[in-house]
Amino acid sequence: MSEMKAVIKSGKSGSYDGLWTTYNKAYVRSDGYIYDYYSNITNYVPGDDQDGGTHPQENYSYNREHSIPKSWWGGDKSAGTQGCDPFIVVPTDAKINEIRSSFAFGYVSSVLERSANNYSLLGYADETWGYSGKVFEPNDEVKGDFARIYFYAATKYDVSSWDSGDGSEFFSGNLSKYFGLTDYAIKLLSYWSNLDPVSEWERSVNNKIEPIQNNRNPFIDHPEYANVLWGNHSNYTIYNH
Repeated sequence: MSEMKAVIKSGKSGSYDGLWTTYNKAYVRSDGYIYDYYSNITNYVPGDDQDGGTHPQENYSYNREHSIPKSWWGGDKSAGTQGCDPFIVVPTDAKINEIRSSFAFGYVSSVLERSANNYSLLGYADETWGYSGKVFEPNDEVKGDFARIYFYAATKYDVSSWDSGDGSEFFSGNLSKYFGLTDYAIKLLSYWSNLDPVSEWERSVNNKIEPIQNNRNPFIDHPEYANVLWGNHSNYTIYNH
């Protein structure tokens, strides 16, 4: 862990407003539209469809989603922080982002709200994973993406104070154990990382963000690192979802 941290810690995120520009460079699909992590019905034009605070329904506008909710760690969005890091703050449909709110990721057993085509779900957790509250479940296509985002965050940043609210389900506040991740986080994220292997899309994002921020997500380049660091504690193979 310390070796990876030394490699990526020098990379500094730009400004919060600068994320829009980064999205135009790193998060545009091959057809020219913004990649949306929470909805599969959107075709957002880079820049033109940015959220202005009004998003009455899905497929109206896209915004900047803190995949690790900012309320968990205080919400600092100054340049150089996790609040502006384009590896963590990704483009999503604004309405579905609003539905996700600051709920933890997990598997949904009882659906309360959903995006079109059941691409993303909000509901009560599948308690076999060790959590009984409300959770947000992204689609299988991006579960691994989010797992590798969380592994990256735990490597690059000091996550010892990221346990406010539902953040306590993922971050323990104890860096000496599992590098600050909880048992629930390790089980879920390890499973997701193996369920959804690294895609060409992730590699493309990694390559495009590197010259902007001067660091990469090492778990995209080497997804096996997650199993080296956390695999002995994950027991992800016992779950059959």
